Amino acid sequence: MEHWHYFWKFYQDTGKRKWGSPYLTWEFFKEIHKTMRNDILLVLAFNKGEAIAGALNFVGSKTLFGRYWGATQYHKFLHYELCYYQAIDYAINNGLEKVEAGAQGDHKISRGYLPHKTHSLHWFLHNGMHEAIQNYLVGEKESIEFDTGYIKKHKINDFWKKLKSINKSLIIKKNSFYILKSKEKIIRKIFKKNMELNLAI
Repeated sequence: MEHWHYFWKFYQDTGKRKWGSPYLTWEFFKEIHKTMRNDILLVLAFNKGEAIAGALNFVGSKTLFGRYWGATQYHKFLHYELCYYQAIDYAINNGLEKVEAGAQGDHKISRGYLPHKTHSLHWFLHNGMHEAIQNYLVGEKESIEFDTGYIKKHKINDFWKKLKSINKSLIIKKNSFYILKSKEKIIRKIFKKNMELNLAI
């Protein structure tokens, strides 16, 4: 359970920094440790033996679902390493088809993630709240349609053009993932020198 104590601290820190209230309880983490431990990937980063950051993922039959992250120290690219690159590595090495990194964030596109629409079901007891959210979703739907259309037309096309212009010997395809060997080495060598990355399941 020691790794959960680390992650609990990181989770609380993220909630405070985002002006929100962390809604998952300590009992929740104890319960998933007891009942779901074979379906969890918890990635922890240690600096000089001290746990400084972590990312929580849930392992599905074909998909790795990234959900929560937190840190008590800032290191450039640490968020990307724990939440994105480690998740992609795990998915490739374990035969998963995709990584679902959660909602929002244009920065995810440059890290190899493409936008996909998902479905979400909610029920509100208060009629006024129900109507307010229903009205909001009309405009939100239009905004999402515009954003995803723009991303697919411009950013993804630019990505594929760049990919085609690169020497093919630098690209590896595993499952449905494309890996650019040279870029990966440049971005990620920072972590090999400065800190230890530890996978705890």
